[in-house]
Amino acid sequence: MEDWEEEPARTRDAATALPFLAAVLLLPPVILVFARPAAPWGVPLIVLYVFVVWSAVILASFLLARRLKRAPRSPASDGDG
Repeated sequence: MEDWEEEPARTRDAATALPFLAAVLLLPPVILVFARPAAPWGVPLIVLYVFVVWSAVILASFLLARRLKRAPRSPASDGDG
């Protein structure tokens, strides 16, 4: 598997796709799949799903931001042209 730092374009693509993936995972048709009477640890499954997805999106955003900050920028993408 290739190192993400060697492929800054892949990291940018993942950072671009993340908000769309988060939006899809938080759409009512997807959330309603978890609207069941189950309550692991006393928490309704739908609430657990929303907070797990929300936490995962925040963690993924943090990790992608760190990688983008360290990734070298190509001269063609700095907006001077």
